[in-house]
Amino acid sequence: MTPEALVSACFPIETAGRSLVLVPETVNEDTGEVLGGFYGDEGEVIAVLQLVRWEVGAQGRTVRDVKEQRVTLVPRGAREAPRLAEYIAGWAEAVRVVFAEHDERAAAGTLPDELAEALERAGPAELAGCDVLAMRRPRSAADFTDALLRGRRRLGRFLP
Repeated sequence: MTPEALVSACFPIETAGRSLVLVPETVNEDTGEVLGGFYGDEGEVIAVLQLVRWEVGAQGRTVRDVKEQRVTLVPRGAREAPRLAEYIAGWAEAVRVVFAEHDERAAAGTLPDELAEALERAGPAELAGCDVLAMRRPRSAADFTDALLRGRRRLGRFLP
């Protein structure tokens, strides 16, 4: 499977309050400009992602906010990394954990304001963590999830 196919397979990543989606590739018919999809050179994979925040009410969900960015998901030289599939699966699960934790704690009234605000300000790029692919210890998807959720430099900064 190509890195792009591995990445595509993990989307959307969502809970009731948030969605992280891969923007599909489209072409502007007037200009020929390619929008969305994947970019990258020198072996990296960059995807256009949207982080959607939802307002959940009695009538269902309505869009509250959308942020779109190009995000490096596979760093230069890592397209052929032997643990690439595990890393991508672990990253997707780590993002799900962050989203679910925020949804659950917000519903219970136990989400600290500073964490709620941190995720509110975050863009899609701040949810990436491809630096863990360079670590030697993580082998399985669960190992990568743990590595991403542990430190305050990565996704762990969004957890209590």
